[in-house]
Amino acid sequence: MKSLLLIFSFFTLLELHAQTAEEYIVKGNAKSKAADYKGAIDDYSMAIKLDPQSARAFHNRAIVKKNLKDYTGALADCNKAIEVGPAYKYSYDTRALLLQMQGDYKAAIRDWDMAIQLDAANADAYSFRGVARARLNDPKGGVSDLTTAIRLDSTNAYYYYNRAYFIMDLKKYQDALPDLNKAITLDANYRDAYFERGNVNYELNNHQAAISDYTKAIELRPDGSAYYWRGIEKMNTSDDKGACADFKEATKLGYEISDKRALKCMKICVKG
Repeated sequence: MKSLLLIFSFFTLLELHAQTAEEYIVKGNAKSKAADYKGAIDDYSMAIKLDPQSARAFHNRAIVKKNLKDYTGALADCNKAIEVGPAYKYSYDTRALLLQMQGDYKAAIRDWDMAIQLDAANADAYSFRGVARARLNDPKGGVSDLTTAIRLDSTNAYYYYNRAYFIMDLKKYQDALPDLNKAITLDANYRDAYFERGNVNYELNNHQAAISDYTKAIELRPDGSAYYWRGIEKMNTSDDKGACADFKEATKLGYEISDKRALKCMKICVKG
């Protein structure tokens, strides 16, 4: 019996070693795609055991750990991937995203810089670096990076939306409008683009256009902020009854109203 167990163990060991690190990576990728994250981690770990210098295995395992919200583990795997394979460009993208999620924008920018150095056509790297720069109070830098991202990929609604957002940070509301229009043209259900276009129209005193945009944002995904700002614009067009109804919806959804005009409107509505 012992000899049979030894033979079985021997052939099992042979079978394991017969599979290459690359084959385990391929298996891990398939499991990751099927959301079998535990199985994927096991396969990537086996690939690493067979080839400790596989940047791809470390990186792919980092992606799975990120999906499981194990951000510390994901970051450690990205660090290792970069250590063993400094030319593997995808590791910088993933680590930069993890750092950005943690609010470490300066470190994220360094990784985006490296990602761009390794692949100058990486539109996403420019886009995310632009976001990081804007978070560090450099909206002009954000606009510059998003402009490059758009030059590389003019079909991404997210790029136009972000560039518009940073242009709004610069108080150039009229200049932000074309980008929001383009984002909506590319994605007719881009809720946040409608909401921000409503904000731009509010700043430009285009009251009816703002109401229309806030209404569309509410249709796509209602929240207190959209109801509140639509209520403000209804007040601006002398629709106090409609404004009051919107303010009530805003408060139901947890939006805290502090604007004196809005509070006064609600009081009058209650009395009426």
